[in-house]
Amino acid sequence: MKYSFMLSSARVFISCGQRSDELRIAEDIADLVNSMNFEPYIARTQQTLNGLVDNIFSKLEESEYFIFIDFKREKLCKFENDEYVPDRYHRGSLFSHQELALATYLKDIEVIAFQEEGVKPEEGILRYIQANCYNFSNRNELPELIREKIIKKGWQSDWRNELTIDRETEYAETILNTGETARFFHIRVRNNHKSKIALNCSGYIEKIVNIDTDEEIKPELVELKWKGVTTSSVNSPPKNFRLLDAFHIRYTTPQNIELGLNPFIVDSGSYVSEYTLDGSSNFILHFVIFSFNFPSKQARFILRAVNNVEEVSFERLS
Repeated sequence: MKYSFMLSSARVFISCGQRSDELRIAEDIADLVNSMNFEPYIARTQQTLNGLVDNIFSKLEESEYFIFIDFKREKLCKFENDEYVPDRYHRGSLFSHQELALATYLKDIEVIAFQEEGVKPEEGILRYIQANCYNFSNRNELPELIREKIIKKGWQSDWRNELTIDRETEYAETILNTGETARFFHIRVRNNHKSKIALNCSGYIEKIVNIDTDEEIKPELVELKWKGVTTSSVNSPPKNFRLLDAFHIRYTTPQNIELGLNPFIVDSGSYVSEYTLDGSSNFILHFVIFSFNFPSKQARFILRAVNNVEEVSFERLS
């Protein structure tokens, strides 16, 4: 099923049983979550290790919220008077408990837990993470119960635990210390978290591809410069952004594209040469941003240059 959501919508991992009726209810829950402007993901059994890593593991790592649904399974037995007799409790969904354990291990994630009446309480990892389960008896009423709890918990849909990279639409005209005027192009690195500062953000160019010649260049890594500061890294407040120097072109030498080296930390001319491109060619620039407390983020930009500052094109690739 396709859902409609904003690119910055918080992601909700829906963990549930794998029986057909349970997955149908999960789809109803996903529709509800989507209507509240979240991006839902329903966990389904994967047949291969690659599928497990590429889908469930990766989705767990990137989700902001986690909905745990423990559907009732077979009745448990207990040992009494030298024999096994039926217990009053049922076992829960092993699949869901495994995902909850993974989520607890991989990241600090906010959980709302729901358990069908009759399931043995505080089993598995639930006993240790203090996730107070809300009980339900009517499966058809579960989506509405989830809506109530999302609202009560104050879950917000307009954030993500990630940095995003895009083109800064405005360029900047700057007079260099040589007296020359240059046009600077920047990329915008946004912190989409609702409350967490992105610490020690550093930007690099991983790779350069000359579109005209198919030549691939991997320059020696060195920190790029952030706009307006001399430090090699910056902090970014929540729901705000910092600008990173992508490149600049001097009006006196439009044949040279000077990538955004930080001149305050570079003391070798070889870097300057390596980070200067032919202004008559077209390139794909691969940027990466690292942060102390956020996942790294990569983005590709296409740079079209024709030895003319006024006709330079710089756009992000999807």
